[in-house]
Amino acid sequence: MKEERAMSLGKRLVACEGFRWMAGMRPRHLDGVGYLHGANIPNEDHAKALQGNRWWWPDMRDPATRGCVLELVRDVWSDYRGAGTGRLWIEWTDSPTRGWIVRSELGGGAVPDEWPLACSEADAMVMAMETASPTAPRST
Repeated sequence: MKEERAMSLGKRLVACEGFRWMAGMRPRHLDGVGYLHGANIPNEDHAKALQGNRWWWPDMRDPATRGCVLELVRDVWSDYRGAGTGRLWIEWTDSPTRGWIVRSELGGGAVPDEWPLACSEADAMVMAMETASPTAPRST
């Protein structure tokens, strides 16, 4: 994934209501500088220090960051399910084309039963976070 795409996904992600920095994530600054010389967030104190700071975005190229974002997706969608609105999952598909897709079983037409094919797993996770966050701007 190129830097521009990673930054776009990261900026969309931090705009979501359910987003929070977690230990293990790799932050990047808007000017391209890495956090602590390119290290991942070492603990919850560092994570809290970044909360609400729009100059940093999570680097979705980093496997540990993607794992943390997957946990955030689980968190926001378990809250959504608690309201009795359904469930969501992210899956790999090879029909009709190959890629990641977000699917849901939501009642009342809140979101489509199936979103467009995502380019990557990171795209799919960001789409899932945006769907559970009514204030997040939608972009591609």
